[in-house]
Amino acid sequence: MTISGWIEKIPARVSLGVLSMLGFINLYISRVNLSIIIVAMVRPASSNQSEAIASECKTGESPDSINNSVVTGNVTNIKPTEVYGNFDWDDHIQGLILGSFYWGYAVFQVPGGRLAELYGPKKIFGISILSGGIAAILSPIAAETSYIALTVLRALQGFCQSVAWPSMHVMVAQWIPQHERSTFIGATFFATSIGTVTSLPLCGAMIEAYGWESAFYLTGILSIIWCLFWAFLVYDSPTQHPRISKEELEYIQDDTKARDLRVTSTKVPWKSIITSRPAWALFITDTLSVIGLYLLIIKVPSYTKNVLGFSIKDSGWISALPFLLRYFGAVIWGSIGHQLIVRKITSINTSRKLCASISTFLPAVCMLGVAYAGCNPTAAVTFMTASMFFNGAVSGGHMVTFSDISPNYTGTTFGISNTMASVPGFLVPPVVAAIIDNQHTIEHWQRIFWICIPAYTLGGLVFLLFATTEEQPWNNPQSQVREKSLEAEEGKEMIDKAPIQKKMSLS
Repeated sequence: MTISGWIEKIPARVSLGVLSMLGFINLYISRVNLSIIIVAMVRPASSNQSEAIASECKTGESPDSINNSVVTGNVTNIKPTEVYGNFDWDDHIQGLILGSFYWGYAVFQVPGGRLAELYGPKKIFGISILSGGIAAILSPIAAETSYIALTVLRALQGFCQSVAWPSMHVMVAQWIPQHERSTFIGATFFATSIGTVTSLPLCGAMIEAYGWESAFYLTGILSIIWCLFWAFLVYDSPTQHPRISKEELEYIQDDTKARDLRVTSTKVPWKSIITSRPAWALFITDTLSVIGLYLLIIKVPSYTKNVLGFSIKDSGWISALPFLLRYFGAVIWGSIGHQLIVRKITSINTSRKLCASISTFLPAVCMLGVAYAGCNPTAAVTFMTASMFFNGAVSGGHMVTFSDISPNYTGTTFGISNTMASVPGFLVPPVVAAIIDNQHTIEHWQRIFWICIPAYTLGGLVFLLFATTEEQPWNNPQSQVREKSLEAEEGKEMIDKAPIQKKMSLS
């Protein structure tokens, strides 16, 4: 059999899943790259700060870091082999730059989701990845210009990439049968964790080998290459796909017809969405559950290097480990949730709430362990990794529930949610900078990790008490109009018949 013959035998949903997974990987490679690159762009901390850190967490606990440093008394001096830039940016400026992505990210979520609903998710998602590649390539020029230029560029990147998640929720509603969604979302959406896993060590290695600029260039080129495959191999809906089999098309259409999946009106039931208790349960849970995620994505490279004492290269690998386990967790917990439903062990609603509990309550316990791990790098990394593994259960929890309650407006509802959830993204860096105040000590970082514990716990409680998987009436506003019209007609008929019935009874 020829290669083209083998390709035609691959289900269209599988090829969509592979390219979607690679797309989310590139989405986060271009987003997370700055978290590790900025450590190399900035001049080393002052000797006074290094002395304060070394007195608490000596780098002797990290053999690799010993090989990359010379310890004199209580002060650890970095060897010249470490690559650094010439930027004198303190923690507050770094927090401004790192958080700027989320300024733009919060702006276009809802319009992006709605555009995908009306015009198809393929172009919207593709443009979001392309923008990240272009921004990465332009970042060295912007940084050399000024930190303000880099801040503006990152905000523009966030603006363009804000449409990625809402648009892909529209793709899922069009392509993926309901009982397969937790597995699909776990394998594709949460490939963002692989993007983080890839970006941090890859950038660390590139920095040491070729300088910090090379890390930006490589991550940008990878995104642009992906866009070429996406443009030619992906379609907005199953009916548009030229190579989909008749059996697969019917299988997908049977599911979407059963759920009355269509958007025939440009009018969004905004009032019904904003006043929907199940929708708000998802909005709140999503916002609170990402606080710990953003903390680890944005600031952990700084924690592992400045507190635990790892080199930049090692910080990349150590910081990436929790996100690798988050991806495995997303796939594993999503598959478990899928099997619970398929085997009729639990209802869809119970399966979602079980996964939501795992993704919130258990990470809260793990972050408590991180807060009190002290100078034990093994314990700190283990607890961080475990927290992300359990948090991966969002793939079978609140993340998939958006398409349960409203498949027709899943892009819009998730856009609202992701707008709210992006707020912690630009608050975490300045809050961390204010708490640390240029003093990377165990006590200061302990306060930071404590922020995650009540956030995770409250998010889990809200989902358990108020969320549901039942499709909401506002998902099909035209159906509601038809039902009310039928009710009115039936009522009129009863009124018209009433005098006749009365006469008959009198006679």
